[in-house]
Amino acid sequence: MNQPEPLNEIAKSIWLDAQRAVEMLSFFQVGNEPAVATRIGNTGITSAAVLVRSAILESFCMALGRLSDPGGSDKRSIERAAEVMRASAPPTGPSERVEAWADFLAKATEIKASPAVGKLKTMRKYVIAHTIPKEFHPEHRPLFDEAFVAADLILSAAFLLGVATGIATVSRSALDQVWREHATAYFQQLTQISG
Repeated sequence: MNQPEPLNEIAKSIWLDAQRAVEMLSFFQVGNEPAVATRIGNTGITSAAVLVRSAILESFCMALGRLSDPGGSDKRSIERAAEVMRASAPPTGPSERVEAWADFLAKATEIKASPAVGKLKTMRKYVIAHTIPKEFHPEHRPLFDEAFVAADLILSAAFLLGVATGIATVSRSALDQVWREHATAYFQQLTQISG
């Protein structure tokens, strides 16, 4: 019989996906700021910028979808990590890890019940990954605000898992700050070159 995948292996995979999602989210948010959008619109590269933004949004939705996939032995998702954690003893040691363990499990439950996450997963399944438009009705479409609510829930859980398992190398706020700075510098450079 196969042994279940160790929690740390699942957590490492989730950690990498979450870091990548934060990178994409930063570029998407900075690129959507009114001042940046105006500068891009004034340069004549609007079509290229929209194409890049769409690709980032698509990749972002795919990453969030993977992170919020249902559990199961072959998944490296938040729900799978929660299944393994519920069958394991909580960590001992630093209180930060113990608290993150409990907070992660609560957040994983919240993700399963979130309508915003459900809409994001439906969009991923029927529009981005498989293109089945007849299965994707207007009420399934997440608004940007809902997509960001779903992203915050999923990324918060992923970072809590990183702390709970001891693999976290940086806080989410520090990573957000670094990638917002990179995104801001990118868009400034892009509009200077194209302007």
